[in-house]
Amino acid sequence: MIEKHLRTLFGLLEEELSLYKDLLAISQKKTDVIVKRDIKRLENMTRFEQELILLIGKKEDKRFETLMKLGEILDIDPNKATISQLLEHVEPQHKDRWMKLQKDIDEVLSSLKNINNTNNRLINKALEYINKNINILAGVYAESPTYNKDKKGRSSTTRSFFDQKV
Repeated sequence: MIEKHLRTLFGLLEEELSLYKDLLAISQKKTDVIVKRDIKRLENMTRFEQELILLIGKKEDKRFETLMKLGEILDIDPNKATISQLLEHVEPQHKDRWMKLQKDIDEVLSSLKNINNTNNRLINKALEYINKNINILAGVYAESPTYNKDKKGRSSTTRSFFDQKV
């Protein structure tokens, strides 16, 4: 019974790893797209990322269900269960496969975290640049000279359309 649930869990973790690798590949491509400011492609990539995240969520639900069954049998809290804990119950001939899976998951998630941090920094820099340009344009518009009947220049403090940040 335990072995059946462990096999199911292993399969689910492999499927999740595959989805995370796909997500990582997209995130790596996204960096280049952000740098090139290709908004249309970025939108498409983001949509595809969302679809992958939904699939990962479904796998997570199945994984948690399996962990709950294992938790009842092994007296393990499914919310805190780790692969290291489960290794104690894996048959010796399968431990290497489990340890490799654990290593692969750790590496992919770490890479995904790093690339997402880079992408977030790039997006924030682009937004800062846009806001700076909007503020410059708003300042130029607000301080443009206006003329009265006598054609004497004066400064106007008319409120700009760009006074609010995006």
